[in-house]
Amino acid sequence: MRFFIFFYLLLNGFLSFASLETVSLKENQEEGKKSLAKNALIFEDRNNEFTISDILKIKDSLYPKFSKITEDVINLNFTSSYYWVAFKIKNEKSLASEFFLETAMPITNTVDLYSQGYNNVLHLNRAGDEIPFSQRLMPHRKNIFKISLLPAQEKTFFLHLKSDGEVLKLPIVLWESDDFIKKDYQDQFILGIYYGILFFVSVFFLFFYFALENKSFLYYLSYIFFLIILQLSLDGLAFQYLWPNNTWLASHAVAISACGSVFFINRYAMAYLNTKTFIPSYHKIFQGFLIFCFLIFVVCFSSGKSYSITYPSVNFIGLVSTLFILVSIFKIRLKGEKVNVFFALAFISLIMGSVIFILSNFNLIENNIFTEHALKFGSALEVIFLSVSMAMRYRQIQQEKFQAQAIALEKLEQINELKSDINIKLEQQVKERVLEYEKQSQELIQKNKDITDSINYAKRIQQAILPDDEHVKEILPESFLIYKPKDIVSGDFYFIEPIRTNDGIKLTGVVVADSTGHGVPGALISVLGSSLLKQSLTEESVNSPAEALDFLNTKIGISLRQRANIEVKDGMDIAYCVLNFKTLQLSYAGAYNPLWIIKKNKTKEIENPQNEASKEQNHQEDNKAPLKNEAYSLIEIKADKQPIGYSEFPKPFTNHQIQLEKGDTFYIFSDGFADQFGGPLGKKFKTGQFKELLISIQEESMEKQKQIIMDRFTQWKGNQEQVDDVCVVGVRV
Repeated sequence: MRFFIFFYLLLNGFLSFASLETVSLKENQEEGKKSLAKNALIFEDRNNEFTISDILKIKDSLYPKFSKITEDVINLNFTSSYYWVAFKIKNEKSLASEFFLETAMPITNTVDLYSQGYNNVLHLNRAGDEIPFSQRLMPHRKNIFKISLLPAQEKTFFLHLKSDGEVLKLPIVLWESDDFIKKDYQDQFILGIYYGILFFVSVFFLFFYFALENKSFLYYLSYIFFLIILQLSLDGLAFQYLWPNNTWLASHAVAISACGSVFFINRYAMAYLNTKTFIPSYHKIFQGFLIFCFLIFVVCFSSGKSYSITYPSVNFIGLVSTLFILVSIFKIRLKGEKVNVFFALAFISLIMGSVIFILSNFNLIENNIFTEHALKFGSALEVIFLSVSMAMRYRQIQQEKFQAQAIALEKLEQINELKSDINIKLEQQVKERVLEYEKQSQELIQKNKDITDSINYAKRIQQAILPDDEHVKEILPESFLIYKPKDIVSGDFYFIEPIRTNDGIKLTGVVVADSTGHGVPGALISVLGSSLLKQSLTEESVNSPAEALDFLNTKIGISLRQRANIEVKDGMDIAYCVLNFKTLQLSYAGAYNPLWIIKKNKTKEIENPQNEASKEQNHQEDNKAPLKNEAYSLIEIKADKQPIGYSEFPKPFTNHQIQLEKGDTFYIFSDGFADQFGGPLGKKFKTGQFKELLISIQEESMEKQKQIIMDRFTQWKGNQEQVDDVCVVGVRV
């Protein structure tokens, strides 16, 4: 086999050859370094078929398939090949000299240096990230070799290089020892500044994340982390200091950290720009980038040909996604939304550095020290600008928090003032009624008129407390409200208010309550209940509908049992919903009053095993499967079987979380509609008919639904007396 290799080399040497020029090192050279690249020859050995012995069997002036290098730093692009490089040096100085040879990037897998002199072959040293760092004769982050030459000595050197798919850039620089040390100090100083900036930013924004718990800060910190690992790996510092004995991680860290940095810079841009809201079509493209990055990340843990594609792939997706971030910024600006100028400058800087660095990796532009460190320059400017942007974002969040607190305080003051006014007015009304009862019988007619006037005034008070239709439509555009008191004033009441949580999330509270009885007693309980519901919005302990009902239960119980010798068994049934229009998540808790949800083409029943049969015969239908027709199905979330206000052994109310979908409709109501007597046989309407009615009108608008329900109630009641207050609220999401 050796004979055939020799014959092959010899034949190729005569047919195609290049001569090897000698580089002379003279006395008193002005420069402390000398590039040998243009005096060297290079040969690609794709399958690692040749050894140093095979190379040396050819005559000194003939080199098989070798070609001349024409650049000071040759870029061999993304490659998995082996390469042989030959160069010749002669020391024409009067004294023996030592030099440092700098060659190949720190991330090159193996770099073997051989020398030929005095008819012998000497294996000088091995470097690269496939051998433990401790085995290097020169413990340096770069691939550095020490070369010694006697006076008038001439040596031929051979470099054997191996790459596993990454970019292989090949400087061949011979340094005077003193000049190399000076240059190395300068490089360390610059790297110290660069990594110092990244470390400072990481620590600074880590405190921001723990203070605000905002995900965008976490994405930003993750990006900085992977960027630091990427740059440390490219500079050879990670192999030298972090994992000097882990050769697998040393050869895979660049691809893994590059995937991580590209993934999290895109995820950070999505969160910062709120692409899901402002540019939803672009948001899907960003999600595609994330999926692609994740797939590359998985392949990074392989080897061979599959692993070699990770380097060009992550460079490509990094370039495209970074340009797309800039396009997204301009798109949002065109829609009239503000984008922080420092955020835009950060990505312009990163794009410029990334484009130059990646184009140099693909060998599309000239390779020099600027292109080699373009990613450092761009990322350093990017981190500085993003830090300013994030600091401004922190300031904005704090200002929004202060504004929310100010609004909450103002509402609390208004609620307290309203509560005080209601108490004063109620006390005055009670006094007037007591005085009226003490008057003589001849004043009965006048007393009745005064009572009626007082009740009408109470109605105005109750109406003032309840939100008007315009307020309801502003909060819930796709909704309807049916409110029909049996008497002048009602024991039923509703409560529809916007809610803002401590962390700024906007919610909407929707309540329908049925006080014990109707008329004036029910109205008193309804006023008390409405006031306490508003008070619950400012209670720190109330963070869900169930906790609001627990608060209401406690407060009403205290209010109705202030004297030990008086027992008042009044309270209310209630359904309390809180809707997040952004996530379409609905929270619900109920005291006897259930929640009905109507979905299109849904069949799965939402289970609620904790509830039992209703206390009334009408509610026994609740235990049946969801009512449905061909297009819609009604799902019932059952309430806890205990009232508000007079439970002997109260239990905490149950909080239900339901994920709604666009187009779903939900209803809450008192029992007045289902309990109404009428129809041809004078019977109750019942919940079964009510469910069928609601399902049958789902194709109608909410205003049309309201009209249909009111007409059906009037038609069913006919000449019968209205037996109870009626309140129904429907909301379409």
